[in-house]
Amino acid sequence: MFKKLWRWLFWSLTICFLLAIVTAIGIRFYARTEHFAAVLRTQIISAVNESLNGELQFQKVSGSLWHGLSFHEISVTQGENVIVSAPVVSVQFGFLEQIYAFFSSSRIRIGKLTITNPKLTLVRDKEHNWNILKLIKSEPMHPSGALSVILPKITIENGTIDMRTAEGHEGRFSSLMAAGRFDFLPKGIESNIDNLTLQLDSPGLPHTALDASLSLTARDETSSVAVKRLTISTAESRLMVTGTVTDLSDPTVNLDLHLKKGSAKELIRFLPNLPLRQDLVASLRASGTLSSLTLSGSMGAPDGRIVGSIAGNWNTSEPQLRGKLAFHDFVFDKVLSLPRLKGKINGQVDFQGSSLETVQLSTRSKISALTVNEWKVGDVTGAGRLKNKRFDFTAELDGTMGDTEVQGNIGWSSMPRYEVTIRARSLDIRRALGGLNNLPKTRLNADAWIRGSGTELDTLQADIKMTLYSSQIRDIEINEGRADGSLRDGALVVRRARIAANGATLQANGTIG
Repeated sequence: MFKKLWRWLFWSLTICFLLAIVTAIGIRFYARTEHFAAVLRTQIISAVNESLNGELQFQKVSGSLWHGLSFHEISVTQGENVIVSAPVVSVQFGFLEQIYAFFSSSRIRIGKLTITNPKLTLVRDKEHNWNILKLIKSEPMHPSGALSVILPKITIENGTIDMRTAEGHEGRFSSLMAAGRFDFLPKGIESNIDNLTLQLDSPGLPHTALDASLSLTARDETSSVAVKRLTISTAESRLMVTGTVTDLSDPTVNLDLHLKKGSAKELIRFLPNLPLRQDLVASLRASGTLSSLTLSGSMGAPDGRIVGSIAGNWNTSEPQLRGKLAFHDFVFDKVLSLPRLKGKINGQVDFQGSSLETVQLSTRSKISALTVNEWKVGDVTGAGRLKNKRFDFTAELDGTMGDTEVQGNIGWSSMPRYEVTIRARSLDIRRALGGLNNLPKTRLNADAWIRGSGTELDTLQADIKMTLYSSQIRDIEINEGRADGSLRDGALVVRRARIAANGATLQANGTIG
């Protein structure tokens, strides 16, 4: 009885084993047939297109389920526009291992995904929406089940990204190479891109290379990006960025930016009106949300440095800003291309507002060896305050040409309005104007007052008063003098003028012009 049972069990197991071998061989050969490839192609396209606002297509499938599949001439279209395309997308996996992993942990593990020569076309419409964001249907990220898809190794080789906007701006990222990991989990997407490199070419910009290492987490509630390394390089400039951006729907940034070198030549190419002469270095930190973003740090050049912070609400069409900037030994005629100005400034500016109409600021500064149009002003110490479109200021000039104090205000409305008081002592006009030999030697002591509006001579309206104290012009000794007049529509009206010099008195009045 025992021998019969053993014989029956032996032949039963043998038959089952042979059936399993035959079935496996049959599946193996069937998986290589055109019929299987056509069925697989139809099922994959149908499953993917259910989640797209577009259409996935590919010409054929090659390879086998046992080791891996290759999808040829794959593309994703939206209407008549091709958004993503690639000649070959290869997937490597072990079929039997996937069956075991699926039933044991509801997890599919893809060994390797390789995308060769992909092309992505990004288009932004007039509402600033990108086409790729409309491609995925708006549904919760996690499915009703608990299936996970693990892709531990994704490689992109020689990719291209073309970008264009409704405003006509265009750009191209080329030589895209990437390697990383993507996990599609029930709670969302987690990814880690160990290495990402690409090249950017865009009209008006220098050729730019990017090298990055990033991680991304995307869930229903929130999403975030960690920038482990981002290096942006041109032929002459280099910028490095690290930090995090959380909640991409309402971003909170915490980024460190280090400009190792900002080429003046390249920056001027990007901003043609920037009067920059020397290369820049900078160390900046950006933190907060767009409604309360703070940018702080320092920026320097070989002949000057600026340290400061700016905070504001960037969610509005006119950002509300507040901050301060401190200038340290800033030689503006060397750092900047300002041919008519020379000097070195140390000072600070505090400001707040959103436009010239609402801005308020206060400033305190000292400018050493100030020269304006060859006019050697000397050392200038000043302070000012701008509020309600009115700038009140004081300045003291201390130089080889004499001592001068200026105070006054300038207001903005339909035309500039101003009131200025000047106090000059031992003023040497010839030295102040660059040592012109055709001017007489002068030692001037005077007070002047000007109040008016307009800047063009033909429309200028101003009242002028001047008082002379003991002064000298060449060999003429002036004891005292007074003048009272006005400028009206290009004409000088002298109401009265009186000068006492060398024992004589001169009085005058009238109109010139």
